Amino acid sequence: MKPLEKLLDSGDLIDWALTPGDDHTDYPQIIHRNNIKYSVVANGILLIEPGLTSHASVLLSCGIHGNETAPIELVEQVFKLILKSSLQLNCRLLIVMGNQPAM
Repeated sequence: MKPLEKLLDSGDLIDWALTPGDDHTDYPQIIHRNNIKYSVVANGILLIEPGLTSHASVLLSCGIHGNETAPIELVEQVFKLILKSSLQLNCRLLIVMGNQPAM
C-alpha cells in the first residue's frame, strides 16, 4: 500500500507527517476519493482539491515551531472531517506539516 493510501485509510495526518524514511519520496502521489483529489506535494505537504472548479485556495500550516501541538491537532481534525465528508471542501487546501524533526 502506498503511503498516501495509508493516510487516507487511517486519517492519521500526524503519524503520516512524522513517518521517516522513503515513505514520502515518490512524488507526486495522487488519489481521487469521493470527488476529492489528494496529492502529496512533498514530505509533510498535502494538497486537497474538490471535484468542483474553485478559484479559492487556503493554506493551513502547523508544526513550524514543532512544540505547539494544538495547531497540529486542529489541522488533523480538519483533515479527518474532510475525509469523512463531514466538512465540504469548496476550495483548494494545502496542508503543510512543517518542521517534522521539531514535531
